[in-house]
Amino acid sequence: ALQGSCPMSKYLIFLLTCLLPSVFIASGVAAQTVRLNSVTQVTPGSFLLGAPDPHIVYTFEQGIDTSGMGVHMAIELAAQAEIPATGEAAGQIFWATGSHGFEEKFSLKFPLNRGSNELFIPLGRLDDNITKLRIDVDGCECLLKVDGPHWRPDSDQQQAYFPESAIAFLDLKSGRDIPPANWVGVQFDSPAPGVFEFSGWDPRIVTTEDLNLPLNIAAGVYFDFNYNLPFEFHKFELFWKLDRLNWSQRRSAHFILPSNKVRQGEFKVFIPFKNIHSRQNLRALRLDFEACELCRLELRQARLIGYDEIEEYQPMVPERLYYVHTEKPPKEFLRKEINDKLSKDLAFFISWILLIIAALAAGLWLMFKSALVGDKA
Repeated sequence: ALQGSCPMSKYLIFLLTCLLPSVFIASGVAAQTVRLNSVTQVTPGSFLLGAPDPHIVYTFEQGIDTSGMGVHMAIELAAQAEIPATGEAAGQIFWATGSHGFEEKFSLKFPLNRGSNELFIPLGRLDDNITKLRIDVDGCECLLKVDGPHWRPDSDQQQAYFPESAIAFLDLKSGRDIPPANWVGVQFDSPAPGVFEFSGWDPRIVTTEDLNLPLNIAAGVYFDFNYNLPFEFHKFELFWKLDRLNWSQRRSAHFILPSNKVRQGEFKVFIPFKNIHSRQNLRALRLDFEACELCRLELRQARLIGYDEIEEYQPMVPERLYYVHTEKPPKEFLRKEINDKLSKDLAFFISWILLIIAALAAGLWLMFKSALVGDKA
């Protein structure tokens, strides 16, 4: 609802102040509408960012045919802007089409420093017929100046203004491999790149390269490996390491592959990233295995999957998969874990029996005590 009143005698001021959230702007390609959230327009192209979740949405009434085109913007943060301790504010651009709205996987992130930040987003390489753009700025309640968005031809000269996330997005759109040589074994002996011989109680393989990948631009990770573990069920745990965060159970996913669905020790599995919600970059991956004496693992391929190729890998998602931080483990998984633990871990078995005995003893004592109180009464 509009607040206050606008004098009829100052019709121009009425247009400029009372209708700011729905202001129409002429662009070089099509008329666009601007909608503001936690943002106050000070002058045309100048905005005061508030909280929470400040963003600007540009709607293109006729849609934009992005073939061979991109969007150019100059974003300026005031010199006195309060920048967070990391030294930079964070920007993010989302795009929507007739077939999808604003989603993390259809967005790019970029740093914003004091002063001018010039960007070119090659949207023609990323999507078709854009209907909306959304600009988010996090970590800075300050004055923001925006020149754009301007639709321009995607040329070699514009590549100097690509944010790193746009380059990574384009590189990953059709996926990219993580070579077997870029994995190191922990509690493994490795006689050759990609070949690991089990030698400890907690075997795992870890990427050695810094992946430096925004999580929203990868669809998931695919593994193709061969090993000879003699188990009825093969249990794994995938960990992902993010900016400034160490390995943690909360950033992991468990999955099980029954041996009857494994052909001659060949494992092909795809773990989607759709349930991993984070604004941070993916830095490393780690895959944990069960301990096995005299067993051998050969990693034939590890690949970060792009959204252009996800359909090919969807059939390889394990039926028994859960993400620790977002889902409760299935009862079937818990039941099997407890049964395995009881049969293989003597200390756990004894602790479990003692716990049952203690619970029964406590119950009998409470019954006996209540009976004594009743007799005295």
